[in-house]
Amino acid sequence: MKTGSQRDANWYFTNLSEAAVNRKIEELDGRIVDIEVTNTSRMRCAVSMVKNGGPQKGDWSWLHGMSARGLNGRLEELKARLIDLEVYRKDGRTRFAAVTKTNTGSLKTDWFWYHSQSGQDVVNKMLRQKMRLLGIESHGRGSNRNHVIILTPYSHAAQHAPFYYGISKSDLTTILWRHSARLIDIEDAPNGRYDVVLLDNGISKQGHCRGRLQPMGDRLVRLMKFNAIPGGQIAVTRDGRLVYSCAFGVADLRSLKKVSPQSRFRIMSVSKLLTRSAINDLVPKGRITLNDTMLAALGNRAPLSPFQDPRVQMIKLQNLIDHGGGFIHSDPDDSNFL
Repeated sequence: MKTGSQRDANWYFTNLSEAAVNRKIEELDGRIVDIEVTNTSRMRCAVSMVKNGGPQKGDWSWLHGMSARGLNGRLEELKARLIDLEVYRKDGRTRFAAVTKTNTGSLKTDWFWYHSQSGQDVVNKMLRQKMRLLGIESHGRGSNRNHVIILTPYSHAAQHAPFYYGISKSDLTTILWRHSARLIDIEDAPNGRYDVVLLDNGISKQGHCRGRLQPMGDRLVRLMKFNAIPGGQIAVTRDGRLVYSCAFGVADLRSLKKVSPQSRFRIMSVSKLLTRSAINDLVPKGRITLNDTMLAALGNRAPLSPFQDPRVQMIKLQNLIDHGGGFIHSDPDDSNFL
């Protein structure tokens, strides 16, 4: 958020005619960043505007009453790209209101816009173009419901901007925290649900997170963002000394308690690494061999017989290290589970 001398001048107006919008632009030396058509019969708009100065200053325009073909023609004529789009129906036809910005010289960037897209179409377009949503508008009902979208490049390589459609309010809250994201666009969907566009909002970190191992933590953050993992932790030791310990994200999506270096996670498959390390230590000492059976290695900790499948007595440590149970599958109904 910009404050003090860095604060941007911004305005919001409703129920403006085309002439009134143009007067506001001239009076304020402003430019439109968001437009909504609120009355199609009398052509009235709500607009959000900012000062057209500083690093954001540029040639721009706004249009309304455009067909898809007509809009494409104007964009080519103006050598411009879309930065905001509104779709509405007038006289039984689909029409577009748009805000454009010059797309030439140092300002030029790749971008795409599509109309009549289903929710899955939107996701597919994002993945194929490797871009994020700059804006989305939804219209129609039931099977005729579709989306108009603007795609733009990611502002940095690690940025993740997911899109979800047809989700409930409670799911939206959970998804926001899972992605550690902020909401940049939302559209009503049928049955009290929503279509939403999210954008990376950073991720909390606690502990010793800098130094030579920081790139490892940065990679984990990218994986967490992409897979919607709310919390994680990395600890690295060397020569018996803790050299890196960083906690990421939240431990609880309800309380929003943050993960700390002292947070405890379920050990799960990490136990495989610990077990293999213990075996690697015990074999050279002659305490066990990889040809020992699992039951012999467990000693008095072994489960008591009789076993549902007597072949359990044949399983060797080498079988387990190789991720094999040691069974011979003699029929298609043979199970890996005892």
